[in-house]
Amino acid sequence: MEISSEKEVKPELKKFMLSLKCSSSIIEDIIYIDNIIIKAIIYNKLCEADRLNIKLAFHVTNNSLESSLSDYEISDILNNLIDNAFDAVIKNTSDKVVILNIHSEGSTNIVEVRNSGITIDPNNIKDIFKRGFSTKKGQGRGYGLYNIKRIAEKTGSNVQLFFEDNYTIFRIAFK
Repeated sequence: MEISSEKEVKPELKKFMLSLKCSSSIIEDIIYIDNIIIKAIIYNKLCEADRLNIKLAFHVTNNSLESSLSDYEISDILNNLIDNAFDAVIKNTSDKVVILNIHSEGSTNIVEVRNSGITIDPNNIKDIFKRGFSTKKGQGRGYGLYNIKRIAEKTGSNVQLFFEDNYTIFRIAFK
């Protein structure tokens, strides 16, 4: 990619992605996402979802997250939220659905991840964003949601957690 022109890269990238046995229409949707970090994360998570028998839907109508966040912050937020949603639906629901929405409302950039089922124990809600808190076993856990909260607060935003229509929803609004 470094030594090719943009005209050369897109067709070759498309050919490569098609060779990996993903749906042509999904690839078309991904290719036209402007942000390369978001594009790569979605593609990677679609492949993982396919392997785990999870339905991952995505709607990206806003490509201006980079005006609010660094590439690292975008990656940290999306990877942690989607990974947590995957973990939740694998363990707790028969209808394994995860939905990523990235859009804007006025001058606010919205990142929202929904997963089917009410998958968070109400007793854990007050601790879910605390550093080191995790419902998963093992050392070095409990930093994903803490990091997301820290990134959101640094930009003057906050992370909302709510339940709606049998979905668990994490939503962040960036100014």
